[in-house]
Amino acid sequence: METMFWVYLAVVVVLLSGFLHYRRKCTRMIREYRRMKVSLIDHQKAVAFIYQDLIPNTVLNQARLIQEQRHLLKHMQGNLGFALANPDAVDLISCSYANAKLLLATYMEVCHKEGVNEEYMQGLYHKAGDYVDDDTDIIALYRTLKRPMPVNLFFFNKMTKKKEKR
Repeated sequence: METMFWVYLAVVVVLLSGFLHYRRKCTRMIREYRRMKVSLIDHQKAVAFIYQDLIPNTVLNQARLIQEQRHLLKHMQGNLGFALANPDAVDLISCSYANAKLLLATYMEVCHKEGVNEEYMQGLYHKAGDYVDDDTDIIALYRTLKRPMPVNLFFFNKMTKKKEKR
């Protein structure tokens, strides 16, 4: 009888210590998550404010890349034989185009969320140019080729300054 008591006591102690260990681990994970969340917000603020001089040049580079990719896609639309023979090239250019637009949208969204002044935002939109609004060429090319579009295209509504997904 006495041995059963000690066995039960040992089981209760092991279960209690396991529960306390699990509780400490959960608390530690919650603290780490909160620290990580705060550091991510600080990093976004740093991107918006510390590197504010670098963002317009990056936006300009992405806008040029978007423009070059659009010209390539227009050329492929005019030369459907090449586009039909090289569907991987069309997909590669489309992915590059979509990634450049997504990066551009992210920069603008971060600047807008962090309350960057209106004049600076207008400068970013001016550097991005009007051609970032129009994806009709790439959509028409994929419809002509009768292929599914493998990329998500982002377009900008300059009036509401929102990133929308098609």
